[in-house]
Amino acid sequence: MFLRFAQRANGMAFTPSPERYARRAAASYAADTLAAWLQGRERDYAVQDALRELRALFHEGAAQPCRLILDAMRLSPDDEDARAALVPRALDMIDRQARADRDG
Repeated sequence: MFLRFAQRANGMAFTPSPERYARRAAASYAADTLAAWLQGRERDYAVQDALRELRALFHEGAAQPCRLILDAMRLSPDDEDARAALVPRALDMIDRQARADRDG
């Protein structure tokens, strides 16, 4: 299944692996979206879109990070400390997954 990032990579002439490009771009997009969401500059539907991209590109590798992000979304907006603890942990897992694709 190719979503937005994979479709963009398919049209690039010098991309050796469109799937690797898509995974790195999705990880970057998720990090930017979640940072904006934590600061109140992004809505929940944008986070849901980022999670859809991650699930489509990382499959089972995105299950635990997505669960952490959904847990953070269910928390009260007043509980900023708990949100701020869950989201970076999830982003670290996503980043490690993207790095493993690059290294492997």
